[in-house]
Amino acid sequence: MNTAFRTICIIAVLITFYGCNDSVTTENRDYELLSLNELDEHIEIGLIAWRMPGGITGGSACVHCHAPDGLDLAYLNYSDFTLRRRGAEHVSPGIETLSASKLEDIVNMVRALQVKHNIDLVNPRESIPFQPGGNVLQGEDNRGRDQAFAKVIKASSFRFTTVAIDSKSEALRQLEEWQQLPVSDIPIGIELNHWSEDPYYSRSVRILSDWVPAVSIKPAINDEEEWLGLQINYTNKPGNRELANLLKYGSLLYDVSEIGALSELSRLKYKALLIAQHQFREAGTVEQVQKITLKNSIRDLQQYYPEIKNPFWEIGVFFDRHPSADYLDLPENLMRGFSESNTAELALPWYWLGWMADPTFEFTDCDDPGGCLAVISDRLAEEGFHFHRVFVVAKTVAAMAMEDKWYPFEPATQDQPVPSFETPELQKLYEHITENLRLMLDYSASKK
Repeated sequence: MNTAFRTICIIAVLITFYGCNDSVTTENRDYELLSLNELDEHIEIGLIAWRMPGGITGGSACVHCHAPDGLDLAYLNYSDFTLRRRGAEHVSPGIETLSASKLEDIVNMVRALQVKHNIDLVNPRESIPFQPGGNVLQGEDNRGRDQAFAKVIKASSFRFTTVAIDSKSEALRQLEEWQQLPVSDIPIGIELNHWSEDPYYSRSVRILSDWVPAVSIKPAINDEEEWLGLQINYTNKPGNRELANLLKYGSLLYDVSEIGALSELSRLKYKALLIAQHQFREAGTVEQVQKITLKNSIRDLQQYYPEIKNPFWEIGVFFDRHPSADYLDLPENLMRGFSESNTAELALPWYWLGWMADPTFEFTDCDDPGGCLAVISDRLAEEGFHFHRVFVVAKTVAAMAMEDKWYPFEPATQDQPVPSFETPELQKLYEHITENLRLMLDYSASKK
């Protein structure tokens, strides 16, 4: 680890937000005594229940909103009580539906998966998948969190924070520095989304922005057999081709224009969830889970599914188009439970995830990459994340240069009113980085 990143780690520890210390009891000791065959038996029995129709959304099964094999729940350290509590609303009477006894099969399956794969569990109320640096920077508001981010960048001693660009060679040197900078390692002041927000603990509209669909992705009767076959294929061999086949078929199950906004959102979230849980399989320990990234996730799947696009970005676009929960035709009992109805603020975390997954906007649905960059740049500026904005623009320019692609970035890099900061040092740092960005873009673009 070089000096810059070692410094980042130290500073991040000092100024990041770790959340409440709400530990969850692990209840898998008995399962650790089981043989591999016994664990596999619990998993197979649990999968039968996992795929059974339940008592919500017209008989939806757990698999219609979660990973094909339940591995997403296995990474989250839910207690047995919480698994039963949250599963109880899915229970339906009947021989061929999810009963209370079969719910216990799912609890056993989750514990068996944890032991079989030696998963080091994370607290579901604290863990945020793909959160850069593993934690969210502190601050009383967006401005404070943005300035906390600036302090992390300043402490890193990167050349772009200390050396003025005065030549083409220096511009190219800083361009290379930006190219090598891993986005996932540097903590940011934007909180991304928990895997599953629990209404038992939260009345925030952020419940709509977690990863789990609000409406299940349940196929029509004539599609169920083929859909189940693809789920089983992926469970048996969780590769990129198998996931691409699942994503491709899932996109054909419904015409979202006919099923309403909430179902459209759920479709996009399920697509994002499937890609995310696929990345989890590369991780084992808590440290590894925190370091997993979305980089190359879409590119790796695109060769098998050329029309894949970028579901993370599309969710951001969705919340931009639906800035209030009133647009979503939510059940009245759910609307009454929210402490507020503004959903516009839910767009930015998904835009950030979309940018992390596709930093050159190669697979994102834009008129051109410069247009997408302008969308996230403007949103960051509007919400007071000025240092974050410069960071995204510079990193995107560098990523484009690495792939030898150049686009007109004027909408995202044009001069904007210089914001004010709490100290002259931060003011100077902002002006220094933005001027370096302008010069880096001018000099490096001229190499073409």
